[in-house]
Amino acid sequence: MTTTKPRWTRVLNGWYSLNLRTATGLFSAEVIQTELGLWAVKVNEREVGMTDSLKSAKSLALAVA
Repeated sequence: MTTTKPRWTRVLNGWYSLNLRTATGLFSAEVIQTELGLWAVKVNEREVGMTDSLKSAKSLALAVA
């Protein structure tokens, strides 16, 4: 269960960052658009998946939280 509302921040062109506090601590994720146009999801600097849409990538990052 999250204790703060998820807030996505656009960091650089094609990069999005999420930081939120959960019941188990601070959660950090990055969603990065690759050269192939896919979206890579990294959680605490570890890649956890790849998808073809930004919406799916953000959902994946939140599901891992």
